[in-house]
Amino acid sequence: MKRALLLLLPACACAQGFIQNSDIFAGFGGIPAKAQTVPGTAVTLSSAVALTASFTYGYQISHWSAASLWVELPIAFTVPHQRTSILPGTIELDSTYVTTGLRIMVPLQARVSVFGVAGGGGGFYSNPILQPVPPPTEVGSTSVVHGTFDFGGGMDLRVNRHFSIRVELRDYLSGHGLGGTAGINHLLPVAGLAYHL
Repeated sequence: MKRALLLLLPACACAQGFIQNSDIFAGFGGIPAKAQTVPGTAVTLSSAVALTASFTYGYQISHWSAASLWVELPIAFTVPHQRTSILPGTIELDSTYVTTGLRIMVPLQARVSVFGVAGGGGGFYSNPILQPVPPPTEVGSTSVVHGTFDFGGGMDLRVNRHFSIRVELRDYLSGHGLGGTAGINHLLPVAGLAYHL
């Protein structure tokens, strides 16, 4: 019996290490959306706010006394409900970002950590389709796939062994004018809960 317990100890230690070394984060937020003109037309798009959401799985691959290194897979969304200067009046130019990258977490106190993130992958963007005949009429949207890089940072406040409150801001960089954004920056501020498996 003692021999069997001794054999189980390493397995329990590995399982315990895995439990402490992974997390799942779900965060939600919103950001003001800037007005813009659809390239090549006189059609304008404006929006009061764009809703954002992010879901991230992270796994710790290394730990030092002053920091830890994680590999992570974030999947993020932004949905600006935009008003158009032509009929039918509104359009949803949503974006989806799927990237993978690294996270460095630095503890400031026993329960408080700050972190920086960087990675790359792809984005799926909705763009308006306009009829070429004058006057142009908005008839819907089309999907565009584009390479995307992300970087940012945030803060994590550990509540107990399994949960922490986390806030973060990421900037997803892509091509110009995608997903209802005039430039190449897609800022996603979110706040939510991280569950430590």
